[in-house]
Amino acid sequence: MRWILTWVVVTSLVAVPAPAQLTFRGQAHTEGEAEGVTVRVWAAGERLVADHEPLFSPLAETVARPGTPFTLALPAGAALPVRLELAAAGHVAVCLEVLFREQATLPAAWLPRGEEHRLAVLLAPGQP
Repeated sequence: MRWILTWVVVTSLVAVPAPAQLTFRGQAHTEGEAEGVTVRVWAAGERLVADHEPLFSPLAETVARPGTPFTLALPAGAALPVRLELAAAGHVAVCLEVLFREQATLPAAWLPRGEEHRLAVLLAPGQP
């Protein structure tokens, strides 16, 4: 009896396929002219508590023409959750949190025109 139970458990574990590589599909539109929309995927969640290394470089990156569909595959070993960033020069960026595999087909993103304002903070003499 014990042998049969062990055989059922082992065969059920072997029969479960590994999850397929996750590929994001989406489309980004810009209000103004832009050469391209940069799509980056960043690590998020509990992995960053123990290891801060994923903060310094994206897991995956691609550049798409505005208004055209794009695909972006996560590298092997990357796990959810992730943060997806869509940015174009002269436009406000969009950031999406992806928690579940079912969110791999992304909603269309709209990047409105943006302005850059630089602010300099000057401290008065004697103030910290």
